[in-house]
Amino acid sequence: MSTYQPQIASPERVQEEFDTAATKFAVVAKDVYTPEGLESTLTSLRDKALITTYTQHLSLVHRFVVAEMDTDAPSKRGIGRLADGDPPPRLGAKFRKQLRDQAAQQDIGLAAERLVLSGFAAQAAFYEEALQERDDEVTWPLWVRHLSAYYNDTFELTERAKAEEQSSIGMTGAMMITLADHGGSELMEGYETHGVIKKLRRINNWHNARALTYFILLVGAGRALHHVLSDEVDENFGSLQSLHLLEDYAEKRNKRQMIAEV
Repeated sequence: MSTYQPQIASPERVQEEFDTAATKFAVVAKDVYTPEGLESTLTSLRDKALITTYTQHLSLVHRFVVAEMDTDAPSKRGIGRLADGDPPPRLGAKFRKQLRDQAAQQDIGLAAERLVLSGFAAQAAFYEEALQERDDEVTWPLWVRHLSAYYNDTFELTERAKAEEQSSIGMTGAMMITLADHGGSELMEGYETHGVIKKLRRINNWHNARALTYFILLVGAGRALHHVLSDEVDENFGSLQSLHLLEDYAEKRNKRQMIAEV
């Protein structure tokens, strides 16, 4: 079992993290957005109802991050993975030795919490999804069911952003990365300090695929949490959007396997 103790654990701390994410985003986005567009996005990020909803489901975020930091479970599987070999392995399984160090757990765990929060905020800022109240007992299985789909979708967004694609998807990817990097630099600094990945550059070096893997996983998890709390998701069946994402994910995964076998 992971010994990690979550650090973003109070309403005041959640408010502080949302404010910090919005402030950092404003500095970078001011040269890309119109003043009206930037103000609209910042209003979304600072919405009291959004922050309250996230706070109400903190226990689920903690459950996910603590499980991700688990260094003792024998397998490499993590929550939301579809099958063995489904990228990426659980963080605590990939780096067992390093993450058994208490200082490493605290540094990287905090960065992980920030990336989930930033992904949640990014989904609110760039996608119009009205939130509704759901119990944790209902939300957790829905969230787990959507994690792989949003890992894949976030991967696609980062690929479009890397290519500097001047489409709405490419721009959304670039802006989402900017917002989510609130926790990305801390994640990379933790990796470097504790030797989790040696000689690793900052997260915004998009040519480093290993650096991106857990960034994508954690941001995608935050996006998925926002989505399953929206009124677009049926408690029994999930959402049509996520079904399409999963179908697209399965198709790409099968193609990768076919190429590997050739």
